[in-house]
Amino acid sequence: MKATVALTLLALFVGLPHIAQGTSSSGESCSGASQTASKAAQDYRNAVGKVDTACNSSAEECQQQRLQADAVLHTAISANQEMLAVCTFTGGSKGNDSLPVAADTVTAAIGLLPETVLIPCKVLNFGGVTASAGCPNGWLLNLQETNLTMLTATATSFDYSFNLHLVGSIPIDAGPPFSSSCSLTAASTPGGLPATGAASFFSSSPGGPINRLQLAYAPIPTQNLQLSGCGVLSELADFFVSVVSSPLQNLFSTQQFCGATGPELFGPCP
Repeated sequence: MKATVALTLLALFVGLPHIAQGTSSSGESCSGASQTASKAAQDYRNAVGKVDTACNSSAEECQQQRLQADAVLHTAISANQEMLAVCTFTGGSKGNDSLPVAADTVTAAIGLLPETVLIPCKVLNFGGVTASAGCPNGWLLNLQETNLTMLTATATSFDYSFNLHLVGSIPIDAGPPFSSSCSLTAASTPGGLPATGAASFFSSSPGGPINRLQLAYAPIPTQNLQLSGCGVLSELADFFVSVVSSPLQNLFSTQQFCGATGPELFGPCP
């Protein structure tokens, strides 16, 4: 449940409409309050990841990390309320939201990929056997990108590639004839899964400044995932690949980034 709240908070923080700079009674600017709220959301997401690890270790560590996550959640909520109070729409000119057409801009956009993804519960049926994966609250998949390379394709586009490393533990409950509850480990091959794509810069209006960046990913080869554990159920690992594949492909679907009007590189898309 808390992981779901974390994602909801994070979506709220990064998905706000265009707002003009304001100040609170304490003198904090809209930009500063937004950065504080964004950092608090990241801290809470990290705290939730620690809960998942601790609750696979011991009851005492599980409870300690749950309490820590709860405290961080309150901080994130307070930061979000401060941001809502400070940032108000005042109209005026839009300002300069152009993006540098450079490999560094593409690298920064790829760097915004999450480190942890909540994979929802899924129920599978194969050969008369029903199995639930990660039910009822879902499970956490950890992501890491390494060996990013960039090649110039045109004056306004780049081709990129990197290795995607995945690891997560999927709680499995299988019905007869297995009648088994266990954890299936999902991981990428040692070198990671190859991720490739194209980055394109363009303008949101004809003749306007270049202020949009689109990342288009090729499908991730999830058939190369390694699944292990669960004893005899590991023989049915291929059936569980879909549990990871669909949400992962959704995460690496086409993404668009918009230029910011202030010091930040990216901002909310109108």
